[in-house]
Parts: sequence; structure tokens; C-alpha cells
Amino acid sequence: MPRGYRFPRPEIPPRPTPSDSASAAESGHNQVMRRPLALATAAVCLVACTGLAGCKESEDAASNLPRPSVAFCKAAGHYDNKIQSAKLPAQIEMVSKIAAAAPKDVSKDAQTFLDALKKRSQGDTSVVDNPKIKTAIDHVNRRAGQDCGWYKRNGM
Repeated sequence: MPRGYRFPRPEIPPRPTPSDSASAAESGHNQVMRRPLALATAAVCLVACTGLAGCKESEDAASNLPRPSVAFCKAAGHYDNKIQSAKLPAQIEMVSKIAAAAPKDVSKDAQTFLDALKKRSQGDTSVVDNPKIKTAIDHVNRRAGQDCGWYKRNGM
């Protein structure tokens, strides 16, 4: 071999430069990871929207029933503030205002409460510790307490 002769080098293609993202032709390889992410995002949005749709504003009623009238809430609030010191005739007067303005769902219970107070003022002791009357009173108190805005929720 003659001196200085060099064999020709085989043609080597240039190395591709590494890139952080795939080209448009190769982007399909990420589909496996994108699909669960999209589904998870959609599920979170659905749960959040459903939860928000079920929530009410803090001024809204705590139950699913319509807000009672202002007269009912005012009478029930007055009763709640004065009950500890009020004598029986004053209680009858306050409960009669509650019964007159009570929403349909508690009007019968409010009337039962009023009738029990009137019977007690006439000396009837059968109304004392009567479970039916206690249930009616609890129903009226719960409706006023939850839906007149006395108890505000903090947080959810």
C-alpha cells in the first residue's frame, strides 16, 4: 500500500440532536398518558360542579324547604329571645303569632303547640311531657332555627 493512502470512510449519518418534545409525527406516543389525565380532569370538574350546584349561599335556607316568611321568622325569633322569662299568657300570645305566620309544612305543628299552651293555661296537665306535642314543638323550632338564618354555617 502506498504511503499516505487512506481508506474512504463509510458514510455515517449525523446524530440526531436530542429534543425535549417529540415532533408532530411522533406525538402519538403521549396519548397513553394524556387520556387518563383528561378523564381525571373531567371527573374533578364534574364533582366540583355537582357539589357547587347542591350548595346554597350562606344566606339561603339550610334545608331544602322554601324560606319561611319574615313574619314567621320575626315571631319565632321574638319567642326564642323571650321564652326564658315569659309567663304562660305571654307565651300563648307569641306562639299564636308563630302559628298565624307558619309555613304550610309546620302550620299543623304550630297549631298543636298553640293548642297545648292554651290547654295548659286551663289547667290540663296531659299536655306536659306529651311526645306528640314535643315532636310538634321540635319541628317548629327546627324549621325556624334552620331556615330563618339564626345559625350560619362556617365552612361548607
